[in-house]
This record gives sequence, structure tokens and C-alpha cells, in this order.
Amino acid sequence: MNGRNYISCAVAAFIVLGSARAVRAADVTDGPDVQTSRQQLREKLKDMTPEERQAGIRKWREEHPGAGVLREKLRKRREQVKNLTPEQRKTRRKEVRAQMEKRLDKLKEKQADGTLNDREKQRLERVMSRTSRQPAPGNQGAKPSEDGKPLEK
Repeated sequence: MNGRNYISCAVAAFIVLGSARAVRAADVTDGPDVQTSRQQLREKLKDMTPEERQAGIRKWREEHPGAGVLREKLRKRREQVKNLTPEQRKTRRKEVRAQMEKRLDKLKEKQADGTLNDREKQRLERVMSRTSRQPAPGNQGAKPSEDGKPLEK
């Protein structure tokens, strides 16, 4: 009887621990990969007529309601930026640049610690490329010639 209780407790622990791990794994993946399903949809739509293509796109959007959320957020953000004055745009640019530098610092710290995962490595590369493309403050283009005339090409 003691051996039987031991085995049933071991089985119960195995089930509980296994389900906890499965729940955690489900949290990490957050459902199907929208990008992969989008690429699969593109492949399917290549050989369709325009009417079939429209129907396929509607069906995909119904099956993936989260995909349009980002598009809607970006549209709203663009509308807000359009209505900003030049001074507000300048301050907004400074805020965004400060946020990006803060993210970059955190990612560099993680890289130095060796705790950077694959997604964070990609993010670090993207942020590094963005910061290298941005002109330095006060350096917004070519300097005029000493006499004030535009430089010839």
C-alpha cells in the first residue's frame, strides 16, 4: 500500500509540473505567429483572381483580429503627428530619441551580462542601425561655403 501511494503521488506531481510548464509555454508563444500566417496567406493569394483574393483577405482578417490592431495604432499615431506644431514635433523627436537611447542602454547591459536572448539581439541590432542612421543634433546637412553661396555639385 505504501508503494502504491508513493507512485500515485509521483504521478500526480508529474502531471501538475507538466501542466504548469505547458501553461508557461503557452504564455510565451501568445498564440499563432501572425507573421508566418501572413506569409502563408501571401503564397495562397498569388494565383487567385482579384475577387478571390479580396475574399481570402477578408477571411484571414476575421481569423486574425489582432493583426489589424497594430495598423490601427499606427494610423492614429500618424494622425496625431500630423497635427503637431514644429516645436511639438521637435520635443517629440527628443523624447523618442531619449526612449531609444534608454532601450539601447538596457540592451547593451544585457549583452554585457550575457543574458541577451535571440529576440533582444535582433532588437539591439535594429536600434543600433537606427541610431547610426540618425544625424547628430545640430548636424542637419551639408554646411554652406564660406562666402554663403550654395556649394556646386
